[in-house]
Order: sequence, then C-alpha cells, then structure tokens
Amino acid sequence: MVAVLPPNIQAGAIKMVRVLQSRKMMTSMSFDDVIWELKHRCLEEEEMMECLKWMCGLPKELTSESRFKKQFIGLGAFMVRGKEGTTEPKERLVRLSTISTFFSPSGFVPVHGPFPTSTLPSKFSITKGFPVASLRELFGWNQFTLNDWIAFLTSTPPEGAHPPEHGITRSLDFAEKVLTAIAKGWTSLSEANQKDLVRRLRHLQCVPTQLGLKYPRDAYLPSVDLFSDLPIATFLSTGALIGKLKGATEAVLRSLGVRKHVDLHLVFDRMVKTGDWTVPQLVRYLMGIRDQMAPDELETLQQMAAFPDEERQKEKTRAAEQARDESASGTTATTSRSPLKPRTRHRIDALYEPSDSMRNLGLTVLDWGDSPRWRTYSDEAKFLFSIGLQRFPPLREILRLAASEDANVRKLALKYFLEKFSTQYRDYTPDKFGDIAFIPAIDPNGKEFLAKHSQVFLESGCQLLGLAVIRSDLKDDAQTKLKLAKYPSGGAATSAVIRDPPTTEEKAKRLFEYLTNFLGDFDPGSLLQLKVSKIIPTASSKLVKPCECYFKSEVQANLRSKLFTFVDFGARANTFLRTCGVRNAPTPEDLALTLIADPDEFYGLAGGPEGFKVELKYLAANFDYITPSTKQKMKRSPILLGVQRIEEKDTEKDTGVDSSDSTKDGDTVNVSYQLLRADQIVIIDDANLYAEFSDILYGAPQEDALESFYSSLGSPRLGQLVKEEYKPKGEMRDSPEAIKIRKLVLERLPLFLHRMLASQIRIRPEWMQNSRNFVVKKVGRLVLQKTLVFCGRRAVKDSEASAAAKRETLSNTLVLYIAHNIPLDLYEVANSLCKYIISTPKENDSAAFTLILSTDLATLRRRGYNVDRILNQRKIEREAAAKSAKAGGSVWPNTRTREEAIMDSILQMLDSLDDGNDSKPYTDLLKDLLFFGSGGKHPLGWMQSSSSGAGNGQPTPESDIEKRVKQAINACRPEARNRLQNREGIDFIKESRKECYCDIAGREGDLVRIGAVDNVRIYAGKDVQDPEGLLLKTKSKTIDRFISILRPLKKVYKLPDESLHIFYDLEGSTIAFNSDGALFLNLRYFESWHDTQVKQGELIKAMMAWFFTLSHEIAHNLIGSHSAEHSRFMNEISQVHLLALFDELQLVRFAHITC
Repeated sequence: MVAVLPPNIQAGAIKMVRVLQSRKMMTSMSFDDVIWELKHRCLEEEEMMECLKWMCGLPKELTSESRFKKQFIGLGAFMVRGKEGTTEPKERLVRLSTISTFFSPSGFVPVHGPFPTSTLPSKFSITKGFPVASLRELFGWNQFTLNDWIAFLTSTPPEGAHPPEHGITRSLDFAEKVLTAIAKGWTSLSEANQKDLVRRLRHLQCVPTQLGLKYPRDAYLPSVDLFSDLPIATFLSTGALIGKLKGATEAVLRSLGVRKHVDLHLVFDRMVKTGDWTVPQLVRYLMGIRDQMAPDELETLQQMAAFPDEERQKEKTRAAEQARDESASGTTATTSRSPLKPRTRHRIDALYEPSDSMRNLGLTVLDWGDSPRWRTYSDEAKFLFSIGLQRFPPLREILRLAASEDANVRKLALKYFLEKFSTQYRDYTPDKFGDIAFIPAIDPNGKEFLAKHSQVFLESGCQLLGLAVIRSDLKDDAQTKLKLAKYPSGGAATSAVIRDPPTTEEKAKRLFEYLTNFLGDFDPGSLLQLKVSKIIPTASSKLVKPCECYFKSEVQANLRSKLFTFVDFGARANTFLRTCGVRNAPTPEDLALTLIADPDEFYGLAGGPEGFKVELKYLAANFDYITPSTKQKMKRSPILLGVQRIEEKDTEKDTGVDSSDSTKDGDTVNVSYQLLRADQIVIIDDANLYAEFSDILYGAPQEDALESFYSSLGSPRLGQLVKEEYKPKGEMRDSPEAIKIRKLVLERLPLFLHRMLASQIRIRPEWMQNSRNFVVKKVGRLVLQKTLVFCGRRAVKDSEASAAAKRETLSNTLVLYIAHNIPLDLYEVANSLCKYIISTPKENDSAAFTLILSTDLATLRRRGYNVDRILNQRKIEREAAAKSAKAGGSVWPNTRTREEAIMDSILQMLDSLDDGNDSKPYTDLLKDLLFFGSGGKHPLGWMQSSSSGAGNGQPTPESDIEKRVKQAINACRPEARNRLQNREGIDFIKESRKECYCDIAGREGDLVRIGAVDNVRIYAGKDVQDPEGLLLKTKSKTIDRFISILRPLKKVYKLPDESLHIFYDLEGSTIAFNSDGALFLNLRYFESWHDTQVKQGELIKAMMAWFFTLSHEIAHNLIGSHSAEHSRFMNEISQVHLLALFDELQLVRFAHITC
C-alpha cells in the first residue's frame, strides 16, 4: 500500500513538505504508483471514487496516454457493499474493465435502479463533485438511458436476472415505477426510441390494473367505465394517472395498446343481447367513442348483425292486444300462446329508418322504440345514417316494391318513386332496370297489367301494333320520370307488325297511317324485314309481302291485275308501304320472275298464245332491265313459246293450244304451242329447213323482236344446227346454161342489193364479177343431205336440189351448182346465194331475189326498180375496171388510196421492227393479219371483203364481225371480289410454244386483292409473303411501267373502266386469264420479258405482245374453249383494232425519236 501524507498535514506543514521533497525524502504520487497500488490490492468503493476523481482532475495531456488508460482500466477493481434489507449480496467485486455505461442524475432512470453490472454504481454519479461528464471522454463510457434500462429489465430470462421486487411482470409496484419513469421521459424520446420501448413492452404482462398485471391489449384506460369488472389501468403507488403525468402516462398506455374503449363484440354480447340496453342507449355510447374508433372498428360495426328490427315489437303488441281482448270478454284462451320468436338482428345497412313511409312500404325498419321518439335530423339519426342505416329504399328496391304482388304496396311504392324522383332517383335509367315489370299499363284489350319499360309506350296508337300503353293517370310523369318512349323503335315496331299483322284492310289502313308518324325511325334492316314479310291483307283476307304488291292505278292491264296484287290504303298509308317496298307497277324483272314461278298459270291467264306473245314482246323490249341472275333463271326455265307444225295424224301435245292451217295444196297441218326452255327452241332462219324438220322441232315465233329475245336466252339458229352437204354428180363442163345463169345473177344482183344497207351485204357484186371468185357449174344430179343434231336427237333428210351454193375453203371461191335432171328452180338459186351474200337472210329476201331473177327488166322497171341507172352505173364501173386491168394498174377505186398509204406505212414500220430478235413473232403475226382473207394479193383484202369464214364455208359479213367484237368488248367487266378461289375453268394464257398460250384445265391457287394503282386492281397469290409491302412499295415502279403499257391498249380496245387487273405470283406458267369477263395479267411475266426494255424507252415490242394477249383473252368472252372458232374470233378482234394499235405505236415511236 502506498504511504500517503494525510491532507491535514499537507495543509498545515507546507514548508516541511517542501523541505522533504527537496531532499527527496517525499515525492508526489506518479502513474506508476497508482498502477502499483491497483496491481497489489482491491480498492474500496470510496477509494475508487477518489481515484476516479483524481484521474478526471489530471490535465488532459497526462491522461491521454493509451498505455496508462489500458493498465488503469485493466487493473482497476473495487468492492461494492449491498443494501441491508434487500436480496442483493453483501459485497460484490466490480472491475473497471466490465464497465460500459454510467448512471446520469439528469436522465429518467430511477436512481435506485436496478442496474446491470456493466453500469457504474449510481452512488458514484450522485456523489457531490464527482465529474460524471468526464467519464465518457476519459474512458469511452456511455450514459445509461431509459431504453437501456427497459432492455435490461425485459432481458431473458427476467426471473434469474432480477429479484421479484424488480420484476416488471411480477411486481405491481415496480411495474408502476417503470411505466411512470417512461411517462416522465416519453416526450423527450425520439420516435425511434418510443417504438423500441413499445416493441419491448406491448407483449409483456406489465400494465398494473385493479385486477393485477395485464397485457396491454387486455387492459383499459381509466376513462372506460362501461363495466365494473373491466381491468382498468391504475397507478396507486406513483399516482401517474393524476396530476401532471396523466397525459403522458395515457399516451404511453395507448401506444402500448391499452384499450380506449370496449370492443364492439363485447359491447353487443354484454349489453344488447342481454337486453340491458336499448338501441338509443347503444347509439349514444357509440357516438361517444366514435372519434376513438379505428377505421377497421367502424367497418366491423357496419358488418355486425347487431341491430334489431320491429318484428318482435309488433309481436309483443299483438300479444298484448290479444290478452286485453280476452280479459275484456271474460274468456280464456283454449290454447297456449306460442312463445315469442327470438329477436332477429341485422346489419345496419339492411334496415331502414323507423318512419311511417318505410313501414307502409313493408320494409324492415330499425327497432328504435318509443323513448325517445325517432327524429330524422337528430344527431343519433345522422350517426346511424353515416354507418349505413337506409334513409330511403335504393332505386332497384323501390322498383321491386312497385312490382310487388301486394296492390297497396305497389301503389305506395310507385307514388314514393315518382314523388322522390327529383331528389333521390334522378339517376334512374330504363336500360339498367328493364327486367322489372313495375309500370301500370293497358294492353290492346283494355286489361291492366304490370309491364316492363320496353313493353309500354305513351301514344295510344301503339295499341294498333298490339303493344301496351301507359295508364292514363300516369301520362304526366311517364315521359319525364318513367322515361317512356312515345312509340316503339323501328325495330320493335317491325317485330310487332310481323308478329301480329293486320287481318283486315280497315285495320291495316289505320296501322299503316300510324306507322307513317315515325317512319324515319325505321332502319334499312327493319324495312328489309317488312319488305319480305306477309303483313298486307288483301280483299280475300290473304296476307302478302310488300315486295309482292303494287299500288292500284287508273290504267291497269287486265293480265297484270290477275298476275299481281294491287293495293290502295290511302295516300298517308301508302307512304309507309312505299318505303316498305310496295311499288307503283310491276317491273320487267317482276314479270319475268312471275313467269318463271309458274309458266303454265301465266300462259293460262294470258289467254293463249297471242296474249302470251304480247307479254314476251314486253320482256324482249325491256330485256336490258332484267338482272343477270334472273336471266340465268329464264334460260333454265320452260317459259318460251315454241311453235310446231305437224301433220293432222300426229297426237296433240299435253300443254298449249293447237290450231289448224291449210296449205295451198289443201293439206291440213296442226300448229301446236308448247312452253319450253330456250335451248329447246330453234330460231327459224331458213323456212325450207324448218319445213323439212318441223315434225321434230319447235320454232320461235317469226318476229324480229322475239327472235332476238329467244337468241339472248340461248335459242340456236336452225341454220347453225343443220349441216348441209351437197353431193354433185357428173359435172357438165362448158354448159351454156351455167354461163346464162351466172350472167343473170350478176346482172340482177345489184338490183337486189340496191335497197339494202351496206352492213347487211357480206359479198359485193364487184367481187363476184371476177371469174375466179364466182363460178356456176352444171352437174347431172345434185343431192342435198341435211343433218340435224338437236336436243339429243339426230335427223337426216336427203332431197333432190335444182341449185345449191357452196364456198370453197381453200380458194374462197363461191360456186353455184345447177342440176340437169330436174327443172331449175330460181328460188333455190336465190335462197342458196342469199346465205352467202347477205347476213341473217329472211324468207322474204329469198323470195325478193327470186322475183328479180325471174322477172324481165321491163316488168321490173314498171314495178319501180331503177333498172337503167343501176345497170349503166355498173357498166361504167366494169369498163373502168377492165381498162385498169389491161394497163396493169390496181383494180381498187381511188377511194382506197388513203388506206393503201396507211398499210404501206404500217408494213415499213413492221419491217423496221423485224430485226430477227424477240419481236419477230409479233411482226409476222401482224403481217398475216393484214393479208388475212386476201389470198396474199393485197394487204387491204381483209378490209375489202369478209375477213374469215364461219367454219362452214360461208363468209362472215363485216356487220357480224363488228357486232361480235363489240359484244366481246362489252362483256369485259371489273372484278368486285377481294379473293379469287380455286380458279378451275378459268381460261389461262400460259407460257407454251405448242398450244398457243392457254391451258384451261389448270387449277391455280387463290388470289387476294391487296389494293389498286391508277384504277387498276392489284392481286397477289397466297404464296407471296407481305404482298402489300412487296407490290405497293418494292415493285411500285414496275407496276407503273406495266400500267403505262396497258393504258394505251385499253384505249385501243375501248375496254370498260377497271376491267383490267394485275396479279403477281411466285411460280407457275400463267401469263393471263379471263375470269367471267375480268381480264387478269401477270406482273411477273412483264417484269421478266419487257420491264428492262420499257425502262429504256422501248415500248413498242411490249405493246404488241400484250396487244395479242388481250385479244386472246377478250375472245374468251365469246367462246371458252381453244378451238378454231376461238382463233377466228381472236383474229377478228385483232383486225378490227389494228389501225387503232398502229396509231398508238406511231405516237410512241414519234415520241421516242423526238426524245
């Protein structure tokens, strides 16, 4: 132990101390002395206190040496004596190395602790003059805080760590002290420290109550005095819940979870169900704690079935009244009264306020009782309304009540709805409540019923439609509040009319007049439904469709009135019917459809063949107004009148009317009429042929209009069906009679042709003057064999002929044979020549020519023929031609020089293009067409005479060619479909060298329309990926160049607008095809063959190639197969348009040269 001079001696003997120090007999205590002392003994508590004071009093530069600090703290230890009367040990050793905190008197931790062993005893801190503040800086110790203290008290296990009197969950007084200490420092704690304290204490049984320590969630604040047995927080020892600490203590308790009010379930269990409290009392309590209830508690209150209704109270009232009645009558009930039913409780939102209006509606109201009386605007009512009490029925509920089976409830509910509409039910929309039948309505029979909104209307006229109308006393509110329509929509009215059409004309008149009022509401779909529905009654009570009716007129054909239904309901009603499809008069389309529907009845109503022919003439005159679909039906239906001339012995036909005629020889023949299809009737273009085959043929009436009509429907010409084969036997050369007949024909032919139009003449007399063009031969015998194949039947007739004409196929010479064995019949001469000389010869043409041939010139002059002028003119022309022939000049008149010049220019241009490359096939073909029909003698031969034969040796007249070409051009059309599928039977031009360009048996993939460029529709195959991007963007320039080629060709052919189409595929040999008149051209072949040339400005070769492609496809409008006849039609089409093509080629060539 270090010897230390006592302080009193140091103070009283200062000089002595200095002398001793100077002689080194006494020194000041050093660090080493202190370390030696701490190393050799344990200090007492007071000694350690003085030691620490000494340390804290040293200069900072002396105490900052780390070595000394480390030795001092490591060796320092002292003894602490326990308090008497406690469970603390009498002594305990405390080492400075275990100290980490120190008690601060300025903190909120009680001075008596308890404290953990790591805290410097509180005696040090409360000792006067002890430098507590220097401990943190000198030794790194921290102040022992309130959170440290609670952490120490709640450490596990608390039983072993603290004595019972210091257990927060075991000592009521200690728990009060702990919570009081927390309350004192609560407001000084940070939010994080507050949450830390709550986290450590909220799950501990640490709240002192009159019933002992409780968990915070099971304890109540002192303000909760609802039940006496509730565990109320009490602080008897500290008085923390009174005075200044009350607010802070309650804040701590609330943060720990101590309840501010009684749980609602407990309230209802202990108050309401026991009957101790009434609803008003419960409401007042809930109002008092409303501000304290959390949102989830309010939601719980709204969801709890805790509120009673008035049913039990009504039962009590009825029981009391029954008992009172029994007492007054002096009788006793023979049966025991049934016990009262258990009280029914509901959620608050299932109940209505206890008002008379809600009771009268039969709604479930809240049992409020009589004291105090219910007041709608009281604070209690406002509170109940806020948590869900229904103040008035919801919209659907009030409408459901208005549809109730109870008439009184219905009446009150509807009245309530209408009265409260402006304040409570303004959001009523019929669409949302269309399923509720609540509107009082009157049906057409005058019976009242409840209707849905869509079933009732305002205007009384709706009853004509079989619909209900609103009850009269509700009309004022019907439109504004019930939002009823004045009349049904067009669709609803349509359904009503179709469902219950008028049965009499009077009802129909009133109905149709009413429907005119809202005619504008009928959409096209509704009008179409009415058009095809039987809604119009006739005089015979039969219902008919508007599309089958017509309006009566003053001028009305008798037959029409038998075939069709005519009506008249007055001007106003007729306006509606006209919109529905009733028309002023039958159209040709209507007449045709009626004829198709029942031809026999139509024939009977027409009154026989003459009346029937009148109707056929009407259809013929208006044939262009009949739709293509109906025309197809007409072709397939037996609607045409066929005439057959048969001998008397033949049996009569089953249908039709027969008549008898007598020939000039006295023989009687029967004329039979039969209704047949067009393809079963022939057009009689040769009376002799018809006379020979009349027993097996039905012919068309021999009138121009009807023959054209029959032909349009598919009736063939008799001359085309009969194959005539002349078999001359034994030619008699150098016959004077042959020379005489040739001279006679050539002399009289101009007289015959003089009055005919140029378009009717197929062969001109000038051409026949050439001895090589027209030859007359006499033979010993001339047998004519006529073969008819028609309708599956074949008939052959052989006869002796005195004369017959024939055109040689190779030389194109017209040969007239005359027979020697029988007298010459000039009629046969005239008839056989007329077939070749004029187009579509008639029977009277042959007779007229016969008359001219057989009559002398003087007689012809008397009959008006200008014989002299005609013969002189022909004589002059023959002489001029003879002179020109002798001089070696042209035999054509000067009027042809312009065409010759044109042809020479054309030939020069073709020669310049014929350079041996890929244009040679087209130039050769053009040259062939120029010389076609002329035998190679002159390039204008095809212009001077008929261009080609019809396949039977007869020349085709120019008028027929022009008519046929025009028909083919007019048949071209635009394609309306967006997709072309499975194109079997479509004619395709294919890349082939052996079979022209076509393959009609192929099957191509689908084509899909992707757009249009310059009115040309563009299609693509299904195998083309991203067709719009490829064609309309990538290949747009190629398409523009292709269209630049097609545009002048369209002008050449005068094709209808939009009849040309372009398609593109990835593979296949199809160059072009014709789809029912729509012309499709392959962009891929143009790109491969001509696009490079067109880019360089060489357009002519491409134009020629696609000129013939179009000619080929246009010809398919006349014939589908690839036959000789198709080739002939193609040649005709090309020839007619050659000059127009060359005009375009010249323009292109001139533009190229100038560029």
